Amino acid sequence: YGWRSIYAIAGCFALLMLLAVALIMKGNDHGFTRATAPPLRALLKPEFRRSTWLIWISIFSGFFTMYTLISWTPAVVREAGLDFHQGTFAGILFNLGAAAGTISLGAVAKLPGMNIRRAVIGFLAVAVGMLILYGTTTLDAALIFVLVTGYGIFVQGGFNGIYAISSRVYPMWIRTTGVGLAIGVGRTGAVLGPTVFGKLADSGVSIQHLFLLFALPLLVMMTCIFLLRTDTFAE
Repeated sequence: YGWRSIYAIAGCFALLMLLAVALIMKGNDHGFTRATAPPLRALLKPEFRRSTWLIWISIFSGFFTMYTLISWTPAVVREAGLDFHQGTFAGILFNLGAAAGTISLGAVAKLPGMNIRRAVIGFLAVAVGMLILYGTTTLDAALIFVLVTGYGIFVQGGFNGIYAISSRVYPMWIRTTGVGLAIGVGRTGAVLGPTVFGKLADSGVSIQHLFLLFALPLLVMMTCIFLLRTDTFAE
């Protein structure tokens, strides 16, 4: 059916979601009042400044690696010797792993002695280990598929937890502005990450070294999350 049919089907799903939201939200806005959004400079007040910078750096770093993996996994897998269909299959596995990881993160965070911050740090630690393994091990097709699924689970699953963590940092009156701006700042990492990966690959840096290099932003993200004091402003 060609690649255009994929976009057409995806567009239909997006339209259905829009209609569902419109129907669900219709008439359910009572109890909400319009309020003036707090100024952006409020995020850099002394009581918020440290947390704001940590969240921005964390989300930027996570997007930097995550979108690189999303964008480059099929090409990297093909370069490892797999054919086009296997490369496409690897991309599918990554996204299935991402869905499984997001769901399982919540379950792990509810375990005794765990919380969302510990769960996210644990997921990211496993993701770093998998990226290092990918960059240092001779791989066959089966191991590639296992690792691709694994870092889909732990990179994307772990990353998605930052939204829940961020929402606990700010009090209610500034929460939407704080989390929304953090996502906007972080999105620059989603642009820069795949670009830097491609430039380095074109310059002759091996895929193995690139995977080791792109594990570093996840370590930065882990460190920032560890340093966040989510109990300070949580309600």
